Amino acid sequence: MKQILIACLTFSGISGAFAQPERKAIFRDSLEHGRPAVSINKNDSTTAKEKYFAKLYPNPTRNKVQIAVKGFEPGYLQLKFYDARGNKLREEKRMLSSGEEAITVMFLLQPGLYMLVLKQNKKLLKKSLVVQ
Repeated sequence: MKQILIACLTFSGISGAFAQPERKAIFRDSLEHGRPAVSINKNDSTTAKEKYFAKLYPNPTRNKVQIAVKGFEPGYLQLKFYDARGNKLREEKRMLSSGEEAITVMFLLQPGLYMLVLKQNKKLLKKSLVVQ
């Protein structure tokens, strides 16, 4: 089996080198056995029709945050707030009338880092929130 020597160069000279098998041989072996060299998952959840996201602003904040959501379906959206230790602090449901809305949430939290989890059916988003 052929091996290709790859050298890592920096401004000060050669920092290291290692041998690697030739890539053509790996690809050729996979074709001879009738299987593709790269597997493709057709059930990938990031297809164009399933894209959804949320943006928190202002972030960092003091006692109020706007959550701009897009790509969700009309219906209930579950919001959960967690502290840095993973303790659930608050949970509520908000009604979405369309898939693109802005939700205002008011709270009294101590300064620190928090996690906001948005869930609707199989859609799940996790966002960091900094409270000053």
